[in-house]
Amino acid sequence: MMMLVNCSGCRTALQLPHGAPCIRCSICGAVTNVAAPPAPGPVADPARGAQAPAPAWGPPPPAAHGRKRAVICGISYRFSRHELKGCINDAKCMRHLLTTRFRFPDDSIIMLTEEQTDPYKIPTKHNIRMAMYWLLQGCQPGDSLVFHYSGHGAQQRSYRE
Repeated sequence: MMMLVNCSGCRTALQLPHGAPCIRCSICGAVTNVAAPPAPGPVADPARGAQAPAPAWGPPPPAAHGRKRAVICGISYRFSRHELKGCINDAKCMRHLLTTRFRFPDDSIIMLTEEQTDPYKIPTKHNIRMAMYWLLQGCQPGDSLVFHYSGHGAQQRSYRE
């Protein structure tokens, strides 16, 4: 069930998804915080006749109705003086999150890392562009598309092209 709130910046009516603590306005970019609903009371435990605390986890994320696809890049710049630690681990963690929490099928995720043995799954400029093409190919409203990148953010000229 959606709740209507007014943007704190431009006063535009926004639809707040159930359970969301805040929402960003697509018009002015302001973030509107919403007061959290009161916490549920304790849950009765008939076996002990006592009150047990309510579970601490929230509701599962809303189900997406469309197709799910993801491209995940982890680039550590191995064997260079700019080598990064943890980028490939970040990519693996993102894959785990998408498959376990958000139920992305394994075959709907392309992983591009320097660990890959398949030359088409190494994160080169060409392979990243091809993976992005695959990600967007045939997308429809309601699809869930994810692009995750872990690595340096600077661009350098390649003299090999």
